[in-house]
Amino acid sequence: MQNKIILDKVSKHYPMGELTVKALDEVSLEINSGELITILGPSGAGKTTFLNVVGGIASPTSGELSVFGEELSGKSPPQLASYRQKRVGFVFQFFNLLPTLNALENVEIALQMLGSKQRVREVAEKYLSAVALDDRKTHFPSQLSGGQQQRVAIARALAKQPFTDGNLLILGDEPTGNLDEETGGVILDLIKQLCHEFKVTFLVVTHNPEISKKLEVDREIHIHNGKIVDGR
Repeated sequence: MQNKIILDKVSKHYPMGELTVKALDEVSLEINSGELITILGPSGAGKTTFLNVVGGIASPTSGELSVFGEELSGKSPPQLASYRQKRVGFVFQFFNLLPTLNALENVEIALQMLGSKQRVREVAEKYLSAVALDDRKTHFPSQLSGGQQQRVAIARALAKQPFTDGNLLILGDEPTGNLDEETGGVILDLIKQLCHEFKVTFLVVTHNPEISKKLEVDREIHIHNGKIVDGR
């Protein structure tokens, strides 16, 4: 199996009345399994569109895209949903935890189609332990701090790895954007530690170049006007 993410002249266009917005414009790029990368650029540069396309939330308008040997170009919405379920973890700025589920259940729900109930429970507990939340697994989001909620989100994303062939893609969209500077720094340290410990591929979108320094990333990729301008 190919241990790369490969984009070959990938474009994503959105019609806006008589105009067409080129959110991604013939992007060609290779990302190796296990890389920790930041995607940098100003607002509207195409960073989030890049994540959406690689994460299977949106289909490319044109070009070829494969993730660890799986071709995404031309997949139907149900096929993309299956890809996201099995291969991709997401860490969002606003945590996206379900308020009626406790921390353990929020991790389990991302795994419910991947294994037996007992196996899912074991894996969820393991990854909550990995983010130091053993003593918070029965707490609901409203009972957790922002930093703790983001730890749950990270555990939820990471916990898919035992159900893959080892190549898990995690996408972070401004993962510290809703946290104070001190808590954000702790979360960045955790991301760096877990990325290397579990050997996952982690792409972090940010407008802040200081994030790259704190994460000690393998590579920075700069996007401007839908094009990769640096970091190939």
